[in-house]
Amino acid sequence: MKRLIAGAGMALLLASCGSPSGEVDYNLLPVKSGGRYGYVNPEGKYVINPQFDDATMFREGIARVKKDGKYGYIGRDGNYICLPIYHDATVFQEGIAWVTKEKGAPTAINTQGKELFTVKEAYNVSCYSEGLADFSLRTGDKGLILHGYLDKKGNVVIPPTYTQAGDFGQGLAAVSVDWSPFGYIDKKGETKINFQFGRAERFDEHGRAIVKAEGPEGLCGVINRKGEYVINPQFASLTADGDRYLLQLERNGDYGYCDADGTLTINPQFEEALPFYGSQLAAVNVGDLYGYINEKGEIAITPQFQGAAPFFGGRAPVYSSSKIGFINEEGKFTVNPQFQELSGDYFLNEENIIGTPFTHVTSQYIDTDRLAERLRALLADGQLDGMSFPPSVSEVLKRYKIEEKSVPVYDDWKQSLGYWGNCLTAKLALNGYFYKEVSDGWWGTKRLLDKEAKADRVQLHINLFDVATGRSADVRDGLQKALNGSEYGAFHFDIRCEGGSEVIIDITK
Repeated sequence: MKRLIAGAGMALLLASCGSPSGEVDYNLLPVKSGGRYGYVNPEGKYVINPQFDDATMFREGIARVKKDGKYGYIGRDGNYICLPIYHDATVFQEGIAWVTKEKGAPTAINTQGKELFTVKEAYNVSCYSEGLADFSLRTGDKGLILHGYLDKKGNVVIPPTYTQAGDFGQGLAAVSVDWSPFGYIDKKGETKINFQFGRAERFDEHGRAIVKAEGPEGLCGVINRKGEYVINPQFASLTADGDRYLLQLERNGDYGYCDADGTLTINPQFEEALPFYGSQLAAVNVGDLYGYINEKGEIAITPQFQGAAPFFGGRAPVYSSSKIGFINEEGKFTVNPQFQELSGDYFLNEENIIGTPFTHVTSQYIDTDRLAERLRALLADGQLDGMSFPPSVSEVLKRYKIEEKSVPVYDDWKQSLGYWGNCLTAKLALNGYFYKEVSDGWWGTKRLLDKEAKADRVQLHINLFDVATGRSADVRDGLQKALNGSEYGAFHFDIRCEGGSEVIIDITK
């Protein structure tokens, strides 16, 4: 969907769609004018003056706003519930939002702005759906990101074992164990619908979910909570729209609509189209302009706009003369085009906002205590990862199951130890000359690997990426604090930064 209101700077974020809900207040609309967001009423009059860098719709009576690069929350009166102090933040769902402070871990807050608990080990956390929140963390030396679920006290109720995980609907959530196929689990983590789908969406209020058959050419259909098809896989794309579906018969084909049984009600004929979203009108593209059709597929509002969005509460934002205004269901302007942008979450009720950027945060936290634990474990019992200190060539080859030809001649010998945190990798660096020169039987010598040779110097290299990039000083200082100085048992450490994204630890004994 290329230009349906996108030209106005409104992000169209389609997921499984339902009817508009009272949880979203469509009487206070976040609009941008003069480079700032404020809130207007249905008549286009400002209720909260433009003052924010960004702003969302009011959900559960609270809106997320951004000012001076930080996020906070306001009530309908425009007063702050939480001052803008957060690096990132979600909207509220089920009375809870997730926030992260600069360099901080995901923290849950309630509608009074009180911080409830923090999930230090999480890499990413999403809003609650039916009492559970999807979270992910890096696991194992390979750093695989796996998903699980938290309850509203921050307890892990379904361990992170899934490579992909969706949100709960009708007591079920779509998950995959190895990226694909997808199946559905219940709130105990028990499989209720077998893993068989190439893609699987959240169950809607009607107890139905859109799924896609496996394979690159897999078609879309609809299942019930028993996993039975109620609409057989036959469409290139499907988007739920209350008791109907927006569809494409062919990939990159025209859009049309079908009913709950999969019977076409409006033949595919539109290059672009939106769901009805509970209204009697839907935005479509005809030629280079946008207008609206009724439920019979007839043109109800003549295509005349540069962009168009759904009707909520009897009005719709449209893009005309390079500005956004609002029209009624007769196609007449109730608010003349005058605004630069409308918040992208205008399209999203509490059903289909799940899974969008409005509902998840990524951790900014570097767990140096955990890093220190890994270092202590590496040096347990006075050894280096189960080897003598410094280790011999033969010990290293055996410990890491590597071939002799991998031992460098002149460079440091670096062995990956995998991921030691959400955004940290570790390498063991051994410095020394691990070869000996022996006679070739003639007049020269040849180089042979000396398996009894030991490293002259042992280092641990910590490399930082993603949100940890450029924060080597934080890691250095955190490690020094966690280790209570520069010693552990018989070992001594010299911890230093090498640029902004690498920490080198010299280990001696």
